[in-house]
Amino acid sequence: MPTLFSIIIPCFNYAKVLPRAIESVLLQSGSDYEVLVINDGSTDNSLSVAHEFAERSPSLINVIDQDNAGPAATRNRGVEGSLGKYLIFLDADDELLPGALAIFRERLQKRPEIHVLVAGHNSITESGGSKYISPGMMPNTPKDRVEAYLLSKRLVLSNGSVAFARDVFSQYRYPEQYRSSEDLSVFVHALANYNCSLLDDAVAAVHKHGDSLRHDLLISNSVGLAIVDEVFSSERLQEDVLGLKSRFYIQRCLSLSRTAYLSKDYVSCKRYFHLAYKVSWKVVFDFSYFRKFILSSLKR
Repeated sequence: MPTLFSIIIPCFNYAKVLPRAIESVLLQSGSDYEVLVINDGSTDNSLSVAHEFAERSPSLINVIDQDNAGPAATRNRGVEGSLGKYLIFLDADDELLPGALAIFRERLQKRPEIHVLVAGHNSITESGGSKYISPGMMPNTPKDRVEAYLLSKRLVLSNGSVAFARDVFSQYRYPEQYRSSEDLSVFVHALANYNCSLLDDAVAAVHKHGDSLRHDLLISNSVGLAIVDEVFSSERLQEDVLGLKSRFYIQRCLSLSRTAYLSKDYVSCKRYFHLAYKVSWKVVFDFSYFRKFILSSLKR
C-alpha cells in the first residue's frame, strides 16, 4: 500500500517521553503510514529508545541518526527521508490523539486538492490539565490567512496538528540558520501559496513546559529580528502579503521586548521597544509593553 502519511519525529534529549510519541502513532488505524524518528545528536539514550521501537516494528519505523544540527535541519532531514504523500511533524514530547490519522485521512481522501490541513489540538499543562485549542478560522485569501495566523492570531497552527502535502516543501524548507521560530516562515509559506483547509477536531496533545525565561531570551536573541526578513521573502510571497511585514516587525520587537523584561534584561527591553516605536509611535498606546519599557528605563 502506498504511504499516505509520514509522521516525522525530531528528537533531542527526549528519551523519557519519546515512547509516548511513538506509541501514539503506532496506535493509529490503517497501514498507510510510516514513522521517522530523527535523533538530533542526543546525549541521553534517545537513540537506543528509538531503535528498540524500530526493532519491534521494522516495517513502520525508520530511525535516522545525525550530529546535532537543530530543529530546522532535523525536520528537513525528515522531509528528505520520508515517503508519504502528506507529512506531519510531531515533536518528541507531544503525541497524536486516538483517531488522528483517520480524521486527516477522511478529509484528504474526499478533497485531494488540499495541500495544508490544519486541525485543533489539546494543550497539556505540566500538572496534567488539558485545554482544547481551536484552530480558529481559515480565510479565503493568502493575505488574510497570513494576517490571521501571524498577527491577529485568529488562526492557530501547531506542529502535530497540521498535515502538509509533500509539494509544500518542493520550493522551500525549514531555514536551518535559525534554532528557534524556524516554523514561522514555513507556516506562512504554506498559507500564502497552497490550498488550505480547516478541521475543528483535536488531533494532537501538545505538552507545555516551564522553560527558564533566561533560556528563552538567549534563544530569542539568537534569532532576533532576522526572522522577519526570512518570513517575508519577496521570493515566496506576493506583494499584498508582503504589505504585512511592517506590522510583523513591530509585533516581533514588542515580543522580544517583553521576553527581555521578564528575564530582567532591561537594556534589551528598551532597545526592542524603541525599534518598534521608530516604525510606529502608536505602540505607546499598548499599555502592557509601554509600561515594561518605562519600568526598564527606571532601572539602573
